[in-house]
Amino acid sequence: MRKYILIVPTILLFTILVSAAPNAWRRVTDMTWKRERAVSFVINSKAYFGMGQDSANFTMKDLWEYDPITDTYTQKADLPGLGRRDAFGFAIGTKGYVGGGIDTDIFDALRVLKDFYEFNPANNSWSQKADMLNEIFFLTAFAINGKG
Repeated sequence: MRKYILIVPTILLFTILVSAAPNAWRRVTDMTWKRERAVSFVINSKAYFGMGQDSANFTMKDLWEYDPITDTYTQKADLPGLGRRDAFGFAIGTKGYVGGGIDTDIFDALRVLKDFYEFNPANNSWSQKADMLNEIFFLTAFAINGKG
């Protein structure tokens, strides 16, 4: 009875697949702050992220833009509402949207939010939209065909 060893073909196949991969990970400039429970969205190949909770457990209202071409971060206008964590974010066309979440610092009582905002990167401004019907947090959001 013959026994075949498949190590060489498997390694060869892996080498072909890895070398043929059109996308590859590359390390970019590190952020200089820590954040968790933040929101994010992408507009015109730039990533936007912010709000969330910092390393001292304070809720934040800042927004940052990451440009992969220049590998730089730029702080944008703060959200006009309360700082928040566990909110949701998505983009439609050239605008970003953020809503809901929890405003709670280690010294404050829990406040679940239902406000909703639109970010316009063209003029670096926020505008408040109609509140949602209910308070909401821990939500995942996305957009399809112009609807969030």
